[in-house]
Amino acid sequence: MPYPHVFSPITINGLEIKNRIIRSAHGTGLSAGGLQVLVDYHEARAKGGVGLTILEVASVHPTCAASLLAFRPEVVADYEQLAEASHRHGMKLFQQLWHAGNNAMTLTGGPPWAPSRVMGALSTVLPLPMTKGMIDEVVESYARAARRGARSRRGSTGSRSTGRTATC
Repeated sequence: MPYPHVFSPITINGLEIKNRIIRSAHGTGLSAGGLQVLVDYHEARAKGGVGLTILEVASVHPTCAASLLAFRPEVVADYEQLAEASHRHGMKLFQQLWHAGNNAMTLTGGPPWAPSRVMGALSTVLPLPMTKGMIDEVVESYARAARRGARSRRGSTGSRSTGRTATC
């Protein structure tokens, strides 16, 4: 076999993954069809033998639009459904946390928050340059979103966060 370790477990930051079959993050757009569509999609990958999946980006703050909204307290129940369906088949989940800066519109209807007034490649609105207070707010939003992901991890211990990814 050319890949002798592909079905061997691996430990990442104290979290054991059943094998080295990893599905990288990509925008599915499935959450628009309702949570169950997204749960079914990820459960199918778990049944197929994926050891780890990285969920598509989740917005940490209302100034960033995304299909998953990690800034909503209700997201914990959503993550619990995803985790239950995935863990049933031994698949672990990582969540990619995100704030788009000048590259996405806001959910609030206002201009995007960004480091400067330079328009993003995908934007049609000049962003609002962030103040220190706004930066602090977004940083805290990342922390709250990571805690929400960690709280939803049934049967796990503690929070694991690396960069902008939290496990659930």
